[in-house]
Amino acid sequence: MDKENTRTILTSLLQRHQSSAAKYREALALVPDEQQSVHSFLLALAEYREDLADQLGRVLNKYPSSSVPKGSSSRPHIAEAWEKIRDAMLLDNQSRLLKQVYANEKALSEYYKLCLDQEEVPEDVKALLEEQHRKVLHQMRRSERMATVPQQK
Repeated sequence: MDKENTRTILTSLLQRHQSSAAKYREALALVPDEQQSVHSFLLALAEYREDLADQLGRVLNKYPSSSVPKGSSSRPHIAEAWEKIRDAMLLDNQSRLLKQVYANEKALSEYYKLCLDQEEVPEDVKALLEEQHRKVLHQMRRSERMATVPQQK
């Protein structure tokens, strides 16, 4: 895989994480004070996505800048997912919110699989993506458990 393709993959993932982190932080404003567990969960999700974005940003510095346009392929998905999260928050439906978070993390996991399936991914990038994918799977399982048994963290 050439450096241009590697940079494209990293940039796309970085943008997905930055957008999701921002949306999770926006959702925090909709959490009623009495729902501290939901607040803590959304804050942890935002911080985890920011951490993944920071890691990708450091690796991106190793690859030359290119004329790759800013990706927009993840934007419709993120906008649609945000609408579902916002609706769940406005309806005060914790179960629906947790199911949407699970769906978001599952979609991200599928995207990581696609990235990891690319031929000739440099070893340092592949190692980082595998590590991040494990974190995504952990968050996916966590949100699934919380959706099934909301008081469990």
